[in-house]
Amino acid sequence: MIKVIEGHKGKPGENLQPLFLKFRGNAMQFPGFMSAENLVSQRNGSIVLFISTWDTVENWRLWEKSSVRTKLYQEAEELVEDEPRVSIFRLVPTHWGS
Repeated sequence: MIKVIEGHKGKPGENLQPLFLKFRGNAMQFPGFMSAENLVSQRNGSIVLFISTWDTVENWRLWEKSSVRTKLYQEAEELVEDEPRVSIFRLVPTHWGS
């Protein structure tokens, strides 16, 4: 399982929430999508994260290269200041006890 963190800096006064809802709604249709959440910086409300969970990095890559995601990023260009920062993390199981 992986988590993908996409960081965005919105232009002043722009609300990115409707766009993130589109991202989530479309990503849900792709194989391997498990969940997503949006985070807004407490210190600077123009910095937002879209965190999605996928079963495999291969399924994430299918979504990343999809025409749907490409179109959504074209919409986002008007709302954000620069390219998103994307980081992929693999979940590491933690075992408690002996």
